Amino acid sequence: MQITVTPVRSFSDLVLFCRLPYLINNDRSHMAALSPEDPVQYLPASNPTLSHIDLSLYIAWQDKKPVGRISASYDRLNPRRDVAFFGSLICQNSPTIMRALLRETCLFAARHKCNILLGPATFNTNQQVGLLIEGFIHGPQYMLPYNPPYYQQLLEECGLIKEADLLTFSWSAAQGLPDRIREKAARALKNLPTARVRTVNAGNIFQEARIINEIFNQSMNQLWGYIPVRTEETLATLHSCLQDVHPSLQLVLEVEKEPVGVLLFFPAPSPTRPGIKSVRAGIMGIVPSFRKRGLDAILIKRAIELFLQLGYDEADLSQVHENNLVMLNLLSKTFQLKQTRRYRVYACPLESHLSI
Repeated sequence: MQITVTPVRSFSDLVLFCRLPYLINNDRSHMAALSPEDPVQYLPASNPTLSHIDLSLYIAWQDKKPVGRISASYDRLNPRRDVAFFGSLICQNSPTIMRALLRETCLFAARHKCNILLGPATFNTNQQVGLLIEGFIHGPQYMLPYNPPYYQQLLEECGLIKEADLLTFSWSAAQGLPDRIREKAARALKNLPTARVRTVNAGNIFQEARIINEIFNQSMNQLWGYIPVRTEETLATLHSCLQDVHPSLQLVLEVEKEPVGVLLFFPAPSPTRPGIKSVRAGIMGIVPSFRKRGLDAILIKRAIELFLQLGYDEADLSQVHENNLVMLNLLSKTFQLKQTRRYRVYACPLESHLSI
């Protein structure tokens, strides 16, 4: 079969690009649970993240019918200058279509003098990242990737190899406030009695965005996939959090009134499970100089207290790198949270796809 791939050049092309998840996926059982994509997220004038990203979008065609899509991006703030990303992946169950899409992203990466192509990642590793390979039973989750299971086989048939796995953990109301969290938080407060958790001040959101942005960049800069975030991006994220989640769940940790930690929650509606009230911890960090003092327990203890007061049924913490042993031990052993999902990031060998 003849497959052609064309770039998105017009707004009508972009609208089609955003409609493709509903036109292509063979398994549409989950589509009603996903929010329709807004084309403006792909426009630099509307999305502050794109101010430092070179982005190209592509649609695959067979006999004048759209059969797939993909994005290619290069983040000029990425410390790894030789890395480009592919993302926004939608594809029929066909290795031929997948290879054609990947070849365009490899050409994009080559034009940017990159040696490595990673994905799926929408724009960069601060956005939607990874391919869901375990945890389909839990259904889709807002702002996290969700894909048909056959995508894993397609990517691996096309020669992509594992770069990293990212894990999601879940707390349920039935667990209440685990004794281990309560005890660890009490020890931390004994050693640092000036530590306190406050709610983000929505009346001074610009200053709060600067504080959160600084904590994020300090706490994440040694982790896999770190790309600096600018204040305007944090401001947009904070606006979304405050609109869609109870404001009291956006938390800043202070020691002697100095901000040293943050825990922000994103909405996590469960349309496939009516009546379940849930949220997702999307950003959690402690600045390096205050780590290993139990301050994470203080943050999580306060969050769980609020969950119980506000009637939440569950909360997820995602996405934790598989080699982040400190956080994995904290979540699975100390806090006794259950792993619910696994996302895989792949590396695409440029040479093999450019030769096709």
